Amino acid sequence: MRLSYEKRKKIEELVNKGFNQTQIAAAINVNRSTICRELKRATPYTADVAEKNFTMTRNYVTENPENVIKIKALYKAGLSIRKIHKITGNSWLSIKAIVKEK
Repeated sequence: MRLSYEKRKKIEELVNKGFNQTQIAAAINVNRSTICRELKRATPYTADVAEKNFTMTRNYVTENPENVIKIKALYKAGLSIRKIHKITGNSWLSIKAIVKEK
């Protein structure tokens, strides 16, 4: 599930008020596992950092045509997945998923 920036701001507010994961999940109507994953995106949790970190995840990277084109071009030029990771900052799993797709 893709959380909106507004929901991330609400999570930040609730975290700062001392709410636990179950309470936050109920407040914004998502599964507790979504909150658990979300809170791992930034420590301490802030909506801005979490949003930035989300943009580096596999789904965002593989759904962004510009990223896909750049990664495929670098791989075609002979760069390893590790070198592409260092250049782009994208996760190696995201890069691997892109270069292995047909």
